[in-house]
Amino acid sequence: NDSTRKFTKKPPPGGGERSFVTFVLEPLYKIYSLCIGEHQKTIEHALAEFGVYLKPSDYSLDVKPLTKVACKAIFGTSTGLVDMMVNHLPSAKKGSAAKVEHNYTGPQDSQLCKAMKQCTVNGPLCMNVIKLYPTADCSKFDAFARVLSGVIKVGDRVRVLGEGYHPADEEDSAVHTVTNLWIFQARYRIQVTSARPGSL
Repeated sequence: NDSTRKFTKKPPPGGGERSFVTFVLEPLYKIYSLCIGEHQKTIEHALAEFGVYLKPSDYSLDVKPLTKVACKAIFGTSTGLVDMMVNHLPSAKKGSAAKVEHNYTGPQDSQLCKAMKQCTVNGPLCMNVIKLYPTADCSKFDAFARVLSGVIKVGDRVRVLGEGYHPADEEDSAVHTVTNLWIFQARYRIQVTSARPGSL
């Protein structure tokens, strides 16, 4: 709320911008627009507000490299997100017990459940499908899943259980053949022939 200069859960009368827009997007847009079309002195003055002083040679760079250098000086390197994930997210083996307890509706003392909690390579194949992505021609889906136990290979025949599946009524299940496997590495999909427990 601009008039009271306080954060509120509901927008003020007449509307108002969200905090994310005010404190994150607008400064980013300002930096970007300055790097695109402003004079060097204007850019220097604006960056000085952030306590950032670039080398004189940086100002002669093209728009994209200049924006990259300015953002890196203000926000730091992009390793912050990765460092936070490494330090605070549990490994697949450590986090699988909590994941299985939360998602698995079968008996928690069964051999299958124990194999999933321990991320056992030699256990029965069990995966948790997180999302289905349609292919470009919309004729089939690619399943984004985590291997909880066992090893999945291209050519394996697997039983896919739907949300409404129950052991007493197997109507919401189907048997399919694994045609392709990919491991995601940043923005790339790397094709593999098999995937072990913990793989996404």
